[in-house]
Formats: sequence, structure tokens, C-alpha cells
Amino acid sequence: MIVRQIKVAFYHNVKTGEWCKNAPAKYGDEFYDDFDFSEYLSSADFQRDSDDPTKSPNRKRFWRLRKHVFTKFTNSGKLSKTELKGLSTDEAEVFKNAAEEKLAAMLKLESETKADTKRALKLVKIINSANWDNIQNKDLAVIKVKNSHSSWYNGGEGELHSPSEYLTVVPDSVVKEAKELQAIRRKHQNDATFDFSNTSYKCREIRVADHNNQDSYADIDSITDDWTKIFNSEF
Repeated sequence: MIVRQIKVAFYHNVKTGEWCKNAPAKYGDEFYDDFDFSEYLSSADFQRDSDDPTKSPNRKRFWRLRKHVFTKFTNSGKLSKTELKGLSTDEAEVFKNAAEEKLAAMLKLESETKADTKRALKLVKIINSANWDNIQNKDLAVIKVKNSHSSWYNGGEGELHSPSEYLTVVPDSVVKEAKELQAIRRKHQNDATFDFSNTSYKCREIRVADHNNQDSYADIDSITDDWTKIFNSEF
């Protein structure tokens, strides 16, 4: 028996019977062009609109998000029958296929962990040997940009400012290796067998913002400086 935690989610349309992995993305305006008021949903107007053939059956009101977590599979990668208890016939078919596909992808990823870890450790050694002494901004390359998602920007003083950007930089001399290592780590982000601790690498994080935080200053003022002209931004 293979034991893994496989999470599967599908949208189910109670009007058309369709199962869809991402109904909002697939139907766009059809999905979002809908009322979302509880008093309306319980009214006669809702029933009338629901039965109106001129209105899209792919509106938000008809979709239900179904989630299941499966843990037991046969040695051949098939979902254990006990995992399907409580599911309808069509629901079981949809979730069974998706769970088995996700398991196969997970096992394939795990089979590549050893080789990827070996390569990652070599890259770490190269990156960490780079010389940071007296390094100039023009000799640093940006390999990742992350934006702040702090709720502080949603109200009060925060609404007056743009979210901070956090740049991950390494010396130009090892940017190729850093990008490759970053790709390996990203590939295994949901792989519990990958050693993220020993494959971490030396880099520097630079905060670009139009404001200071209580506990930190902006390294670059976004109002007066364009960071893409300060560093190598071919990331």
C-alpha cells in the first residue's frame, strides 16, 4: 500500500452537472456576473432567474466547491476503494482519476529527488563561493521579486503607499547557477523528501519601498529610484 496525502478539489455545477477544476477561470464573466445577497438567493426572483434559459447556467450560484483528501493507494497507484466511501458515482469517478494522476506526479517527483538534490548541493557550493567583498550594485543580479501582501496597505496610512517589493540578488558571476538552483527548489516545493535546509544558498534581500516600516528602512526609495536601472534585472 502507498500512503500519501493527496488533496483534490473540483467545482460542481448543480444545474448542468459539470465537474470543473477551476470554474471561475473557465467561465470568467459568466461565473462572476451574479448576485451574492442572501435575501435574494432565498427569494422568488432567484428561482425565476435560475430557471430563465436566457441566463447563463455557469453563474456562481450554481457552482459548489468540493474538496477531498485521499491517503491510501494500492501498490499499483490506484485509489483504495475504502477512500471512495460516501461519494456519489460521478463524484467518485472524477476524484478517483484526479487523485491517481496527482499521486503519479508526486511519485515521479520523489524519484527525481536524489539526483536533483545532488545537483543542488553542487550549485550551492558554487554560489556560496562567490566573492561579496566590496561588491557594487551593478555587479548584482536580481533573480526573484516578491511583493508584500500585508493587510496594512488595505486601510489607514497604508492606503497612501505602494506595497513593498523584496528583491533577491546574487553576484552576476553566479546568476546562472542561482537560477538553476532556484528552479530545482521551486520544482520540489511540495516534496517532503527534498532537503531545503541544506540547499539554501547565500543571497541578499533588498527592500524597495516608498515608506519605512517600524522595524526596517527601505533600502531603495521607489519614489526617486528605479531598481531595474540599478541592478542587472535580466532575471
